[in-house]
Amino acid sequence: MRSFLHRLIITRYNWILLLLAPLPCCLIILHGYYRLYQLEELANTTQIIHKKILYNELVQKKEAKILSQLKTSDPQYLDKYVESLCFLQPEQKKLQTLLLENRLDPISSQRLNWISQENQLAFFEEKIRKHTLFCEVEERQQTTIQANEEDLKQLLCFIEQVHIWPYGPKPGVPFLFITDFNLVKKSITPQQKVFCIDMKLVKREAL
Repeated sequence: MRSFLHRLIITRYNWILLLLAPLPCCLIILHGYYRLYQLEELANTTQIIHKKILYNELVQKKEAKILSQLKTSDPQYLDKYVESLCFLQPEQKKLQTLLLENRLDPISSQRLNWISQENQLAFFEEKIRKHTLFCEVEERQQTTIQANEEDLKQLLCFIEQVHIWPYGPKPGVPFLFITDFNLVKKSITPQQKVFCIDMKLVKREAL
């Protein structure tokens, strides 16, 4: 009887050992997975930090560029280059030729006067906000103007500081950006179309 009980205890012990034998391996595997998870989390955190560093560097570069541009900007830039633009010059020259030849009808004569005297771009200051390093001015267009495609290219180059051949921004351009832009295509004659332009922009200047 004792021999039987002894064998039974040994058998149970062996079964327990057999059942517990994989446990260390499982613990090692689980620990390995946990370490991999930790390493992956560390890699993700490092990547996020790296992206933040790159973003901050980009922001700093942009801020430095803006401050540099503010220091070298011309306070009279809008007056000199944007508001002095002449629009629809090909049409104006054509109408002037007809006028010299006494072949200008009353409607065309009114059109010529409007292009020559009223189709001028002008802004008025709507709001002024002063910050630590610069002054921000909201500029609103006074009246709608008409322009052809070349006029539109030149206007956008002068304001948006872009290059659209053969035009580009002028020296001393301040930090300008358009906040509202309304562009409508209008037919003057079946052969001639113009753009009606209304805009609002913000100008930043150094104090």
